[in-house]
Amino acid sequence: MEPLRFRSRIDLALAAFIAVPLLVAFGATGLGAWSHATVAVAAVVVVNASVLGLVAWIFLDTSYTLTAADLLIRCGPMRETVPLTSIQRVRHSNSVMSAPALSLRRLALEGRVGVQAVISPNDLDGFLAALKARVPSVTLP
Repeated sequence: MEPLRFRSRIDLALAAFIAVPLLVAFGATGLGAWSHATVAVAAVVVVNASVLGLVAWIFLDTSYTLTAADLLIRCGPMRETVPLTSIQRVRHSNSVMSAPALSLRRLALEGRVGVQAVISPNDLDGFLAALKARVPSVTLP
């Protein structure tokens, strides 16, 4: 089977909840650096810019790829592989727990030992159809 890639759905409210405080902190630090150029302020600017870059990377590169045998999850620098044979059930979830999902419209992929992963593909129906084609025994919502 051909690998299929699904991008994460992005909720504007969730993005704002994460990005606004970072942008405010970065802006305030930048203003401080502009008026009082010290090594400490410069270090804080570098740290804030790095955090902002990491968040941007996560928002630009969160996706889920279904191969013949695995679900490959990418979330910025983080990678996770879930064997398709370990997925027994899928259910809808709106958990706010940390997950490689940029939306609160989520799917919890469950196996024998509990939740394998929580994801938020933009095309839920397409993802579920592709998963069912690869794992016919999976129970879908």
